[in-house]
Amino acid sequence: MLTRKNTIALLLAVVAAPAALAQADAIRTDGDFDRTTQAQSGPTRAQSIPEARRNGELLVPGELGLTERQLYPQRYPARSQVAGKARAEVLAELDEARRNGDLLLPGDLGITEYQANPSAYPARPVFAGKTREQVRAETLQAIRDGDILGAGEASLPLRQLYPQSYLARDGVAPSPRMARERASGKQAN
Repeated sequence: MLTRKNTIALLLAVVAAPAALAQADAIRTDGDFDRTTQAQSGPTRAQSIPEARRNGELLVPGELGLTERQLYPQRYPARSQVAGKARAEVLAELDEARRNGDLLLPGDLGITEYQANPSAYPARPVFAGKTREQVRAETLQAIRDGDILGAGEASLPLRQLYPQSYLARDGVAPSPRMARERASGKQAN
């Protein structure tokens, strides 16, 4: 039995079917254009997969996350080695690091020998930093601009926590509500 809803659905399907077929036909004809632009942009997926398989760059199924080359290195030719440093160069660098205290201390601290005992190694050059006056001037400017972080877990600059305090400094007049609240001593929400 045809109800009113079923009749409307049937009519819509009959009316919409030719439009859907026309769109599908347009997509099919536009597909040729897409293939030509894709060919110009580089190798297709079908072309790159066999090359990756030959090179052993495909991931092996499973949870290891290794490539075929990493899991089965004997199946693939060895990659050409990049010319490294000579043994004498490496030993010279190691001796230099020992003299300067640049070797890491054993353990989990992750500090160098120089950091643990600076008096046992030659003094390192000190670079000129900022003067006390420069640091004070920068700090005062950051306070005026609201770039100092506010207290609490939000760790937002004061300019974002209390924008009404910085509007007049930016050349923006506060809204009448903010002006009234500022005059009465309240803060706007």
